[in-house]
Amino acid sequence: MPSEKAENKGDFVEELLDWLASLRLTVFTMIFLGLAVLLGTIVPQIDISLPRQALAEKMADPVWRLMSRSGLLDVFHSVWFLFLVALLMVNLAACTIRTVRRTRRLVAATSEILDDETETKAGLTTRVRATAASLGALERRFAAIGPVQRTEKNGAVHLFAQNSPLFRYGVVIVHCSLLFVLAGALVRALVGVEGQIALPEGGSVNVFAAKNDELMRLPFDVRCEKFAMEMYPGTQRPKEYRSTLSVWQDGKKIDEQTIRVNHPLSVGAFHFYQASYGEDEFPVLRLTGPGLTTELPVVAQQVQSIPGRRDGFIVDQARREAETLEVHVLLTAGGDQYDAWLREKGPAQNLGPYAVSFVGVRQGYYTGVMVTADPGVRLLYIGFGVFFVGLFLAFYTSHKRVWARIAGGEATLAVSASRNREAAKAWLDETAAAAKG
Repeated sequence: MPSEKAENKGDFVEELLDWLASLRLTVFTMIFLGLAVLLGTIVPQIDISLPRQALAEKMADPVWRLMSRSGLLDVFHSVWFLFLVALLMVNLAACTIRTVRRTRRLVAATSEILDDETETKAGLTTRVRATAASLGALERRFAAIGPVQRTEKNGAVHLFAQNSPLFRYGVVIVHCSLLFVLAGALVRALVGVEGQIALPEGGSVNVFAAKNDELMRLPFDVRCEKFAMEMYPGTQRPKEYRSTLSVWQDGKKIDEQTIRVNHPLSVGAFHFYQASYGEDEFPVLRLTGPGLTTELPVVAQQVQSIPGRRDGFIVDQARREAETLEVHVLLTAGGDQYDAWLREKGPAQNLGPYAVSFVGVRQGYYTGVMVTADPGVRLLYIGFGVFFVGLFLAFYTSHKRVWARIAGGEATLAVSASRNREAAKAWLDETAAAAKG
């Protein structure tokens, strides 16, 4: 009875593997993925063609609420889209396992003896009259393919050679490359980070808002040293804009680079891209505290970090009182919150461990920097590299096996090739001519 249960379990596993590796599942998964991509193109997507503020205004409409809950407004991060990608990966993995099994059985079943069954399966065969020099000529021809194995059986001499069986695994390697690419895309969707920072000249931050409005902390401070813009001659159209960013860690500058479009700054897993720019008025705050004295131009309504600290603040309101400009600062330090209205060029106020004053307003440009951290990008690079290796093996190599049987003054030759049958036929003809002497 136990053996019968084991057999049934084995049959179930094989049936499941066949279903997961089926072409039908591949086709239907690709169709649904194609429809999902189409929906992601047609339907407005959050943070791409649909700002979150605009979405909040539309959520009063039950249709928009349904679209939001079903993931149609963020297709490429929805649960059902990620499930389809995972299902395609399982399908490819099952196809790969089945192909590897089939290839291993084929290689293992290769006979070194050219019997009637092997001759029938080889596909290309010929017979020539053998001479005393035929055996040596055939061994030399076979050695050009691979190691020659010589066997004597029933009064006949058998020769066998093959090149690397790995040449048969080109399709398997292509499958693996696609798995790497899909895995990279899945990792990016699940744990990848993307957000925006607006930095005026002299501004410094170590936090940024991700797409889901979650605040993400950098393990270092990024400071904008300089922003420059070049116009087309005679116009007000920008030709190029660039920012010089410096990276600070533990009070020391560890990197500095000028970024422009398509030329990012990379620090560890984080990449900083030049994305936009703008012009505004920035309140300038002076902060003093234990081991700290700094002046920071800040962007209103953006969370601002204190350089080298895990504390931060935001300027969330502004007002004029008796012709004097005041700003409201909400500061968080050590888990506690402090707030105060600061008068321009007025006295400093104590907010927790810091003395904060509003020293004035600076007119100028800010640089818009896109921040990304994509741990899946390495998987994508590996996938593309493996893909080209597999493509080369699949299209430009062939697993070739050759046999010879010499008996009674006759040599029987056989060739089997995984591809390029014409080249195999030409090799067989040349070898037959060499065997005749």
